Amino acid sequence: MNKRVSRQRGVALALVLTLLAAMTVTIAGIVSISREDVSLTDLGQQSARAFYLGKGVARLAMYDRLNGPGNEEESAFGEERSREGVFRGRYVFEDATVLAEVIPATAFVSLSASNADTWITLLTGMGGMSEEEAKVVLQNMRDQPVDKIAPVGDPMTFDFARQRQSGSAKGMAYVERLLSVEGLSRAVYDRIRRSITPFSSLPKPDLALAPAELRAVFSVEEEGPMESEAGPAGSANYFCVDMDINLSASKRYQQRVWVESTDAQRGAVKLLRVEAPVVSPGGSWG
Repeated sequence: MNKRVSRQRGVALALVLTLLAAMTVTIAGIVSISREDVSLTDLGQQSARAFYLGKGVARLAMYDRLNGPGNEEESAFGEERSREGVFRGRYVFEDATVLAEVIPATAFVSLSASNADTWITLLTGMGGMSEEEAKVVLQNMRDQPVDKIAPVGDPMTFDFARQRQSGSAKGMAYVERLLSVEGLSRAVYDRIRRSITPFSSLPKPDLALAPAELRAVFSVEEEGPMESEAGPAGSANYFCVDMDINLSASKRYQQRVWVESTDAQRGAVKLLRVEAPVVSPGGSWG
């Protein structure tokens, strides 16, 4: 009898311990999921803050480009020297700091106007493709045109409602269409996309204005002469506002806003494409 009772107690103890272990694992899982949800919610809030802050700073930078001194605190922008024609500004808020560059759209490779040599140089020098692979991709781009003009109000862009109201997006093409080109991988696209403008521009980028990574690809020495060339009619009104957004004690984001400006002093600035902020790989800075 005692043996049977002891055996029953042992089985009961084993069951209790098993249930406790299962409950512990379940509770730990719930806590972990809750923490992840809180983290994702916080990340979403910070990204939204960066998105709307970037929109406001883009307008400020366009106004200051015509009215402010610009190019202040060059050390904040790293070692790259300033380029004539590129405005730089630093904007400090209570809990955020934004470094902004206003770069003419002619400084980038144009999806709808750049020539074959420019694309092959970009795909090989920045995309990491071989020349043969780049030629195949270029041919596929011709067979499957990616430079179609974006329809007004297309929801593929963040500010499509503004596009629909203003009608100013008629001169834009979607850089994302490159993802549909056979032979061009997502990895290559991610490497080259920040060097491409959605506006019709020059056959090749204006290297006097271009960012350092583009000048390096097209073999322009940092200390050497840089010659500017005039863009096509109307291209002088299009700009890229490239921003580095640091939210205090939080994450650092990169964001770009493509704008049209005929008279920034009078507020004639249209945000044609507001790109989603991405977390900067460089982390936070002071």
